[in-house]
Amino acid sequence: YSFRALIFVGIISLSTCRPEIRSQIQSQEQQQTKPNPLLNCPDIPAKQQFNATAYFRDAWYVVSSYKPQIPSLIREDKLICIKFTVQILENGNAREFYTQLNDHTTNLNLETITNLNETQNGVGKFIVQTRSVDKEGNANKPFYPVRSTIIDTDYSNYAVEHKCIPIGKDVLYIYLILNRKPFIVDPNVESVLNKLELKLQDFTSLSKPGCAEL
Repeated sequence: YSFRALIFVGIISLSTCRPEIRSQIQSQEQQQTKPNPLLNCPDIPAKQQFNATAYFRDAWYVVSSYKPQIPSLIREDKLICIKFTVQILENGNAREFYTQLNDHTTNLNLETITNLNETQNGVGKFIVQTRSVDKEGNANKPFYPVRSTIIDTDYSNYAVEHKCIPIGKDVLYIYLILNRKPFIVDPNVESVLNKLELKLQDFTSLSKPGCAEL
């Protein structure tokens, strides 16, 4: 009852305040009540006892990817290579510079920032702040959140990752098979996919000639 009364008082106050203040309050309320599309992300099992220090180092190559929401007939990737180069910043956050080489189209670069405090619970699931940058790393768009789940990794060779990306009010999700070297799918990956009821043949290879030069 008291909670509803407080809401009622708030409505009365809003209706009687000056128009410019009322407009400002309404804008703030709209921002606060804006739906979070990441709540629609599927609940993917994450690696337990996740070691962020061992994971966020050197570089990762995306050797294969799978987008369950996109039919295979229209999933003709023109990608040559995707590489994540990792850097630990002075504040302790992990920065990844994402380079995507495309065939006959413009290349893509992204910058991601991960607050490693989010990984202190030992679970490989966290929010990655992501934005588009040029090849020198200069930002041209604001950050947006992406939910990243490290499903499994041995840190030295392979990782299987799930990314959930907000697209308007909905989300797009993608499975990534990573390796410390291009072209290689680690033998352990297939058993990880089996637990997820996924098949390696559903994935699209992203390591093509030219990837090694990255």
